[in-house]
Amino acid sequence: MRIITAEEIRAVLTPQAVTAAVRTALIRHHQGGSQCPPPMALLFSGQDGRLTGDCHVKAAASAAEPVFAVKVAAGFYDNPQRGLAVNTGAVLLFNSTTGAPEALIRDDGLLTAWRTAAAGVIAASLLPLDAGMTLGIIGTGEQAALQARWITALTPLRRVLIWGRNPQRAEALACRLRAGGLDAAPVADRTTLCRAARVVVTCTPAQQPVLRADHLSGPLHVVALGADGPGKSELDPAVLAGAAAIIADDPGQCLDHGDFGVAVRAGVVPADAAVPLGAVLAGERALPDGGLTVADLTGLGVQDLAIAALLWRRLA
Repeated sequence: MRIITAEEIRAVLTPQAVTAAVRTALIRHHQGGSQCPPPMALLFSGQDGRLTGDCHVKAAASAAEPVFAVKVAAGFYDNPQRGLAVNTGAVLLFNSTTGAPEALIRDDGLLTAWRTAAAGVIAASLLPLDAGMTLGIIGTGEQAALQARWITALTPLRRVLIWGRNPQRAEALACRLRAGGLDAAPVADRTTLCRAARVVVTCTPAQQPVLRADHLSGPLHVVALGADGPGKSELDPAVLAGAAAIIADDPGQCLDHGDFGVAVRAGVVPADAAVPLGAVLAGERALPDGGLTVADLTGLGVQDLAIAALLWRRLA
């Protein structure tokens, strides 16, 4: 069984290739071309009840791929204080014909981070964008940085505004992005962010909403990435209640794991309100160009399979 490292991943994969593979996988998933069982989630809390970490196990198989994947991804939010990275994990690839293990990908969480970044690019691009529009980011961690870099690299958006619960971390992220050549700045409050932005991406491990309806202003497309498991919530249910369209990477999974499910259980949106992301990408459903639209992304095993299989082919 081959062992593949994060260094090998960085050497052969690009944001463009990863995003294309994830897009194809989302369409194939919607059209029934893959197996993607519900994920398993473990949550870890401190003595004060605060969520300190989570671990997800996801799997997928597809007739279009010679391998199937089982992924374990963990994020422990206090790790930087220990001198460790927040994210870690590994992916196992098995032969789809014999079941034999083919590879252990010791990615340190990199594949999960990249496929999430790709999904953010895809969801942000659902509506027409131009260079005069602004990207808003709520969050200051690794995924916030990836969303800013990948979306500005792969869409017309060029300006980035950042809000975080810790203003110092928001300023630090903006400085890092500016050092990389981006037009980035922190903002003092979420209302200012939403007033200036056309697309807002939320990427936090929040257990309580970080975006409320009273923060919103004008036409806005919200991409929610952080609420990928029970116990997490980034969007107040009133945000989804006011949306002209709700898009979900998988409506069933989002009912259990995402902000969409929180809104359904609050009784403010019906359980059949979400449009599958794959249906929009396949051209089967159109979205309104204006008002409020929300994309709820909880992360699918088919995305992990797509990027892992792409890596496997490129290293063959």
